[in-house]
Amino acid sequence: MSNNHTASAEALVRWEHPELGFIPPDEFIPLAEEIGLIVPMGELILRKACIQAVRWIEELGANAPSVAVNMSSFQFQRQHIPTLVKEILINTGLPAHKLILEITERLLIVDTDEILRQLQEIRELGVGLSIDDFGTGYSSLSYLKKFPITKLKIDKAFIQDMETDEENMALVDSILNMAKSLKLEVVAEGVETQEQEDILRERGCDFAQGYLHSRPLYRKDFIDYLINQN
Repeated sequence: MSNNHTASAEALVRWEHPELGFIPPDEFIPLAEEIGLIVPMGELILRKACIQAVRWIEELGANAPSVAVNMSSFQFQRQHIPTLVKEILINTGLPAHKLILEITERLLIVDTDEILRQLQEIRELGVGLSIDDFGTGYSSLSYLKKFPITKLKIDKAFIQDMETDEENMALVDSILNMAKSLKLEVVAEGVETQEQEDILRERGCDFAQGYLHSRPLYRKDFIDYLINQN
């Protein structure tokens, strides 16, 4: 958080229904998982995100941000993700270090040995691994030591009101100290005020994500945002 440079951007998916308008992912992703559409949908999202990240590199060179893509636990259970990631990286030309896969704590308690093998293969490709919404699921030191995670994203529920909520502040401090001891980078989600960012910076948080810096943007608008930032 030493400057306002955009280090990475999270890919967001929205369903624009002709009659119902925009439907948020927390409504249609569970349905996609239930009926098996999450595998082709997830592959399409990952491919499009990597293509977009290549365009950022073409526009900005080395200063281009990496792209973070959420992965469902169902995708890991129903296909070999390292093979998919390798194929997409080759076909799009995106350098592996410019891609971060975001997973949930839930994934790490499902078929642990197989998941561990897949995550290790992904890291061997040079792709980053981040735990999304950390602290809301099955937080455990044992899996943080066992799995090849590179980042933790503190859930926004802990960031909100941390200036006045002593319990939230204590939890944020605990996560930051734990991550530092494990040499993990930390992203604070849901940062909306300068005061929140200042507190996190003082405590050694690496990155901030939230409306303080930008609301979600369409692809073209994001390119303009990056160019203006540089």
